Amino acid sequence: MKTFALATVAVGGRSHTCDVSSHKSYSGTKLQVQRGGSLEDCCAACGTLKACKHYTFHPDDGKNPTACFLQDDDGIEETAHKNFSHGQVPKGKFCDDSFGCSLAGDCQDGVCVCDGWTHGDHCEILNLLPVDEKRFGYRNASGFNSWGGGPVLVDGKWHFFASQMQGKCPLAHHWSSVSEAVHSISDNPLGPFETAEVVIPSLAHNVKPFQHPDGTFLIYYVGQINNQTADCSNGSLADSPQPKGAAGPVMIASASHPDAPAEEWKIHGPMTDSFEWHSATNPSPVFLQNGSVLLYVSRRWAVSPTKNHKNNWVMMADSWRGPYRNVTQTYEDAVDTGEDPHVFKTQRGYHMLNHNMGPAASGLSFSADGVTWTKGHEVNAFNATLQWSNGSVTTLCRRQRPFVVMKDDGMPGWLWNGVMDNPADGDCEGDSEWFTWTLGQEIGRLPQTVLV
Repeated sequence: MKTFALATVAVGGRSHTCDVSSHKSYSGTKLQVQRGGSLEDCCAACGTLKACKHYTFHPDDGKNPTACFLQDDDGIEETAHKNFSHGQVPKGKFCDDSFGCSLAGDCQDGVCVCDGWTHGDHCEILNLLPVDEKRFGYRNASGFNSWGGGPVLVDGKWHFFASQMQGKCPLAHHWSSVSEAVHSISDNPLGPFETAEVVIPSLAHNVKPFQHPDGTFLIYYVGQINNQTADCSNGSLADSPQPKGAAGPVMIASASHPDAPAEEWKIHGPMTDSFEWHSATNPSPVFLQNGSVLLYVSRRWAVSPTKNHKNNWVMMADSWRGPYRNVTQTYEDAVDTGEDPHVFKTQRGYHMLNHNMGPAASGLSFSADGVTWTKGHEVNAFNATLQWSNGSVTTLCRRQRPFVVMKDDGMPGWLWNGVMDNPADGDCEGDSEWFTWTLGQEIGRLPQTVLV
């Protein structure tokens, strides 16, 4: 047996000594499988997963890349026929302070005690409850495709706003031309929301509703009135427009009450600067007590061949009416946490969900001041698996556009996403006929106990 030591482990800043047995494997229950990397990386991965007691490393054999199996303590060590390695990791602490717990829990004796809306080694996983088959958000019964949104509570009624494609057109190729903001009402935060009225005609996408502390109802979105129309109800998509890389700019619609008719919503903007069509998109505001607003937007700047992907910029205004100015000044200073940023604030700090860990998943990033961010741990806060209350499971092809609605306890209460549920293999971007809808899922509360 040989032993090697890692200097540090990236997650949580811990270091471990890994005991390694060459030409050995372990038969314990597989918790995770990671492809690529080295033996040292495999040790580090086991060391940062609290449930991992053993690991088995499979080297590159010329046909398959390296593989790391993170395993439970319920197997036996076996002699391997190939140059495998098996080891155990003495567990260290998982946190030094609340930052090690994603600003979503306390660090007690090196272990995270989560606030309840999350769980996991670093309080990085949302406590999503199974979804009621009758209350699951907004799926238009007439066949209109929607793509994200959420509700606001007013006088016991939940007013829901979403991005919906005009003329029963699909999301693909049409979102950047005929997306509209629609409104519906329910007695329950998860619906059912059935009928929907247009309150902002095309173009209105990335729709997010809020009630400002001054009482004004606001819809943040991207796009300007373009007078475009489309009808895809006959099933012919031959004349669909070509896709655009982005749409914008950021706009705000305001009204004195959430069920105002379309003519009473006042349009403000553009609120953000632009660079050709690489305008700020996916707006996510946080309203501060002094009246100012932090605004998080996604930008794609074609700076160079290696600097043309989307990242997130922080903007700020003295009031929701603007003007909004860039806090982030350069591409290098941008928050590299993926597109579709949604930011919310709890008593401990700021939290950001994105579309950043695959076509239907997100990591939870966090910040103490809303400006300097720590990228989330490499564990999904939510993923493609949708658990229903009847025990059935749907594997979503797309789950993006996160939007969090808070509960009265000041913590996240419901997660909303734009979703596509077929086919369930993740390869659906190119098929424009798949139906899209807006999923709502309650975030539960677990007792504040140390997870072991």
